[in-house]
Amino acid sequence: MSASTVKSSEIVLLEVPSTSTTTLHPRQSSISKHYGESTVNQKELSSPRASTDLERGESVLRETSTHISNTQQYGHKELFAIKASVVPKILFPTLILGAWASWWSAAYMVLGWKSVGVQNQLIGIISVVMGLLLVFRTNTAYDRFWEARRLWGTLFSHTRNLTRLIWVHCAASEEKDLINKFSVTNLILAFAVAVKHHLREESGYKYDDLHNLLIHLPDYRPGAFHPKVANLPLLITHHIASYTTFVRKNDKVDIPSFAAMVASVSGMVDCLSNFERIRNCPIPLAYSIHLKQTLFVYLLSLPFQLVISMGWATIPLVFIASFTLLGIEAIGGEIENPFGYDPNDLRVDEFCNEIRTELALFKDHPIGVSPTQWETPVDITAPEYSTFIKINQFRTGSRKAE
Repeated sequence: MSASTVKSSEIVLLEVPSTSTTTLHPRQSSISKHYGESTVNQKELSSPRASTDLERGESVLRETSTHISNTQQYGHKELFAIKASVVPKILFPTLILGAWASWWSAAYMVLGWKSVGVQNQLIGIISVVMGLLLVFRTNTAYDRFWEARRLWGTLFSHTRNLTRLIWVHCAASEEKDLINKFSVTNLILAFAVAVKHHLREESGYKYDDLHNLLIHLPDYRPGAFHPKVANLPLLITHHIASYTTFVRKNDKVDIPSFAAMVASVSGMVDCLSNFERIRNCPIPLAYSIHLKQTLFVYLLSLPFQLVISMGWATIPLVFIASFTLLGIEAIGGEIENPFGYDPNDLRVDEFCNEIRTELALFKDHPIGVSPTQWETPVDITAPEYSTFIKINQFRTGSRKAE
């Protein structure tokens, strides 16, 4: 008994051959395209084997990702990493403070300037204050960083929902309707890309990842007059809103779907407003200045308070304290504005590329498979392959009875 043909547009269950080897489940056709045709032995499939012995396309359930790992691991690579650290920013002031400690330690130990040493009671008092100031500074900066990341996730959700509503719920009875869908999908992506450039204070639209997405609009065609726009993302939302209004006036979308589309556009504008709030409202300058001044006064006073009890050990202790405290303060400034090009900023370019890839999926699959083309599903309470066998045995028996 031969297996029935698997069509690319629909799922057709295969009949099970009488031999011990059977063809793969047709739902794995996407895997077979990349890994070639394969066959599965029933006895081997039911017996446990090492994961290294499994064929890539043997089971949909076994297709797992193996490249996912923690982004941060304790090891020598991160211990000596310089690129994404704040060491380049704090190295010079740390060396200056180390030299300062060396001079006063030598003055006390070699030259006999005993008067430079003072009691260290002041260390405990100032240390508490410095700790509170640094914790507040770092937590505030990280809250801004995390809120920016959360807003990008919200923007992801709005772009997905809006694109899905457009491609599924808006009728396309004419070729122009389909062209409009492609055009507004480009505008949705253009909004995310324009937000990226807007947050980086890169004005205009003549960028490799943006211009082509706007070229279908009259103001951005080659040779047209290009008006200067202060807030390009906001203007793009006006064009998207004009599309939603157009399809509703022409009865190409129902009222509930139209309301959902309007809500998605409003959500995109809310994300833009919150992005601008994070970028335009940094931590008050007076707080940052006073924190930095207090920190340096504290570090400059350490040699005088430690030299009596620590002697020459004052030099490395001051160096370590300077490296630690200056580093914590620098981290707050590093992540305070997470929209730039620094290694510690959000990977905004990758976010836009992910949105581009996902929206391209809607373009490549504009219409989903109708439920009338669905086949018999597998039993969710049993292994997929064994359920597939039972379904085909039932079908085979029914055909023989007929």
